[in-house]
Amino acid sequence: MEAIKKTKKRRPFTPTVKIAVGYLILIAVGAAILLLPFATWENKSIGFTTALFTSTSAVCVTGLTVVDTFTTFSWFGQAVIFLLIQMGGLGFMTMAAIILLLLGKKLSLKDKFSIAESLNTNDLSQIARFVKTVGITALVIELLGAIAVFPVFNSLEGGTGLAVWRSVFHSVAAFCNAGFDLMGGTGMTPFLTNPLFNIVTITLIFCGGMGCATIMNVRSRVLKKERITFNTKVIVGSSIIALVVGAGYIFVAEFNNPATMADLTVGQKIMASFFQSMTSRSAGFNTIDQGALSTGTYLMTTLLMVVGVAPASTGGGIKLATLVVLLASMKACVSGGGDYSLGKRSISVRTFNKAICILVFYIIALCASLLLLSISDGEFGLHALTFECVSALSNVGVTTGITSSVSVFGRFVLICLMYLGRAGFLCVVYSLANSSKPNIKYPDSKLIIG
Repeated sequence: MEAIKKTKKRRPFTPTVKIAVGYLILIAVGAAILLLPFATWENKSIGFTTALFTSTSAVCVTGLTVVDTFTTFSWFGQAVIFLLIQMGGLGFMTMAAIILLLLGKKLSLKDKFSIAESLNTNDLSQIARFVKTVGITALVIELLGAIAVFPVFNSLEGGTGLAVWRSVFHSVAAFCNAGFDLMGGTGMTPFLTNPLFNIVTITLIFCGGMGCATIMNVRSRVLKKERITFNTKVIVGSSIIALVVGAGYIFVAEFNNPATMADLTVGQKIMASFFQSMTSRSAGFNTIDQGALSTGTYLMTTLLMVVGVAPASTGGGIKLATLVVLLASMKACVSGGGDYSLGKRSISVRTFNKAICILVFYIIALCASLLLLSISDGEFGLHALTFECVSALSNVGVTTGITSSVSVFGRFVLICLMYLGRAGFLCVVYSLANSSKPNIKYPDSKLIIG
């Protein structure tokens, strides 16, 4: 009798695996290009670790850098970082779908599932149209932002050409919540009291932090085409509350701080407080010295970084919706209610479990990274290391100034955190999980907690 060889059927890549691997491929390609000698002004390779760190920070729209972008990278290198930010901001699957559609290709059902997972939507029938609208919406907002902020950069030295490039780069970086700048090491501190720069940048960050789906829903409501969805109400409402609460606290905490806002007028202090509150939730720009913040503002900035912005947006953090779900469930537990609800809407157990999962893995990743960095870079102190780790994990990019001084091992820890924050905890976990496990129902237990 002949032996029959059974071949194990290879399982296709799930949408979450495609997203996780896609970001890794994009990071690797970006790092390889940035390694080229002509990517820098000195026509010399910056080294593997620096290239990988910069590429990861750009793709994961974080903004942490170990070298200054403007003075280190040539026009070619800056253009590469610009493209990585744009692709990372809109999402790997979204950009891949846009390229396929531009080439006249049709999206397969598997592609649609992957894009739906990336954009956090369940409507597969309108995926192609949705992707096109996302691309056009982002392009229009970024173009308007670049035009609006051009007078600010045009007032600086360097000529009109550099002003145009800085305007476009800054607009894309702000909308994608990336935090990269072309100011040559000063950050955005020269524009601390510039109303136009602050208003335009806050608006771009806010729009990118809400996500294109929310923006399009608001747009459709303005045009009287459809109703505001419950998700949009939660996202917009919680975003405004987080912005105002953060700005109010920062205004009080920094009011008399001579190193930050003591010398500003009341109006300028309010503007600086709103900018700090908005940028701390995801963007990573700074108009005031982060290393000179008071203890209270450090804490508030850290909390804002943890909270982050909206799901399926260009920003990071545990996401506003996650916090809202956790607060709603806490309210239900305290009041003795059995069901989780929010605004007369029921919250499913699956949604609650996802929120808990995100929070727990965020805490685990943060604690693990702090334990590692405390060994390799303990001289910076727990205070600065926590700030740096939260900034990387939440894809924010603000720093107390220690990023370039962190050890090589520490840089790899930050790289892993930035990837985790962008690819998504659930995405990474589901990608590594064994989905073939049977769904077993065990007997109930009476476990005492609390």
